[in-house]
Amino acid sequence: MEDWERRELFEVFGKSDWPFYFVSFDLDVTRVYEYAHDNHLSFYLTLTYLVSKAAASVRNFRYRIHGEEIHVLDTLKPSFTWLDEGSNVFKIVNCALEPTVKGFVKKASKLAKEQKSFLPEKDTEDLIFISSLPWIPTTAIGSEHNLDKNDYFPRISWGKYVGRSGRKVLNMSVDVNHRIIDGQHIGQFYEELCRQIESLGALEIKA
Repeated sequence: MEDWERRELFEVFGKSDWPFYFVSFDLDVTRVYEYAHDNHLSFYLTLTYLVSKAAASVRNFRYRIHGEEIHVLDTLKPSFTWLDEGSNVFKIVNCALEPTVKGFVKKASKLAKEQKSFLPEKDTEDLIFISSLPWIPTTAIGSEHNLDKNDYFPRISWGKYVGRSGRKVLNMSVDVNHRIIDGQHIGQFYEELCRQIESLGALEIKA
């Protein structure tokens, strides 16, 4: 900690009663829709994979707070909301990333359909919380939080995609702890997510 470059930021924002903030932005998901449609994949799970990969590429998204120590994880695991067909009650499913988009979507779909409980058997510190509100277009989505300044889990949500000048666009919200993640890091996440979307299908994205 004494040699960490953002030690002062960590301490300053730690004095705040609520060190969390979120940023929302519009995202062109036309290529995601086309790829999912052409390969008979879930649009939601395809985007979940891309979002998780993009977040894991940014070191600060992998920081975890343990008291006054900071640990850095190797990767992140999406913990996503899921609504079974015909159900009015969603559940939360944890699924580790696979080497390919198709492999992840297949595995995540199977886990989601087989899970009977609201919550998975156990949570781990490598989770990134993901949810979608696909019924309405949004401009921002807030998230629930523990009243804990050490709550380090990133939360990423998005609404319904809409047509705009022949493209499909949705609004995405990124909710983070300012003690470990700044706006610059959200910008890095956004740039990497756009890059992965652009290359989707041209070259399989691997974990």
